[in-house]
Amino acid sequence: MERPATAAPLAEDQISAAAQPKRRYGIYGLVCAMTAINFLDRASLSVAAPAVAASLGLTAVAQGYLLSAYSWTYLLCLLPSSILLDRIGTRRMATYSISLWSFASMLTGFANSYGMLFATRLLLGIGEAPSNPTCSRVVREWAPVRERGFASAAYNTGGYIGPAIASIVVSTLVTRLGWHLAFVVTGALGFVWLAVWLWKFQQPEKAPWLTPDERAYILANRDTAAPDPAQRGQASILALLRYPAMWGAAISQGCGVYSHYFFLTWLPSYMVHGRHMTLLHGGLLSAVPYLCATVFGLLIAALVDRLLTGRAAHAGARRYAVFVLFAIATVLFAAPSTRSTAMVIVLICIAMTSVATALSMNVALVNDLLRVGSATGRAYGILNFGGNIGGIFAPIVTGYVVGASGNYAMAFVVSGGVLVLGALSSLLLTRRPIGIAPEAA
Repeated sequence: MERPATAAPLAEDQISAAAQPKRRYGIYGLVCAMTAINFLDRASLSVAAPAVAASLGLTAVAQGYLLSAYSWTYLLCLLPSSILLDRIGTRRMATYSISLWSFASMLTGFANSYGMLFATRLLLGIGEAPSNPTCSRVVREWAPVRERGFASAAYNTGGYIGPAIASIVVSTLVTRLGWHLAFVVTGALGFVWLAVWLWKFQQPEKAPWLTPDERAYILANRDTAAPDPAQRGQASILALLRYPAMWGAAISQGCGVYSHYFFLTWLPSYMVHGRHMTLLHGGLLSAVPYLCATVFGLLIAALVDRLLTGRAAHAGARRYAVFVLFAIATVLFAAPSTRSTAMVIVLICIAMTSVATALSMNVALVNDLLRVGSATGRAYGILNFGGNIGGIFAPIVTGYVVGASGNYAMAFVVSGGVLVLGALSSLLLTRRPIGIAPEAA
């Protein structure tokens, strides 16, 4: 098991000098790429859904269950894989995870029935379950506290880069080569990433390409507080669930992921059927909100990091950013009454950017509040368990809503309402540390 080293944080006036060079940003890029491939493989079926549905004669409800399928095994495997992550470490867990899900994605290209498609999506969920907790642990191991929001955003924006690539590449491949080959090509990308990961990734204590100054800076500033031996009993999942902040973060994550998966699984179909576009045209337009979320999400996260002092982050002040961003994302309520396709895209860009950044801030917030470093994998397992509840329900609920109403208007309203719940959950529940009794906080 990998055990993070600890040291006293550097003074605020030492940060700028100690932070150079920034070779650690290569690690942020690696986890961003991992998440991008993760979500590309998730989104590939969404982009190909109109072609797959036409090929297999699927109804909207059948599509909803198919698009949700991988979330079922993802949810079942999330907590066990998070416990395993804390035992075997990030390097090995990432290796096992991406190998399995990339194989599952390629196997999807050989499916010739609804049942086989469903089975490959279930296998995809098993492989992807450890991915987000692994990336979150990498952030805790590598990111100084003053970069935690940016580092979290770097890997989280991969969840928007991936669908943007999928919207363009998969729609092109499906149009020109058919949907079967599209899955084989995109699934192979994970093995390319794996080769780079095994070549470059080590813990900062061992990475030979770090300078001594940068290594010392990372080790001294990556935690807001040194782990307290008296808190070792707080490392179990049941112990973490005693803290309201853990529940608040998980509920907020579920609400944000509901909105994310509403777009991830249904936006291409909405463009084709709701806005009457071709698959290729709809795919290209669907990429625009994801690209906006990628660029502006990183900028907003960097701004929040700049505004927050280490003391404020340690006290959980990042929750205010989560609240405001979720509130902004409720512009989704205006989408059903907007006839202009261009204006709908603008509203989706605003909502998606806000949700993307809020989810990044929520991940960083848990790191800010967590006082038990040995429970990092478990804490992020709980966080992503909550997130995946939203991920399961979004495609299914949307399928039923669209099937019953014949349009997408109410689906936008439901997504906006869920975001209101996420905003309130973050504001009201994530007020105290995770791993310290309230009277001691």
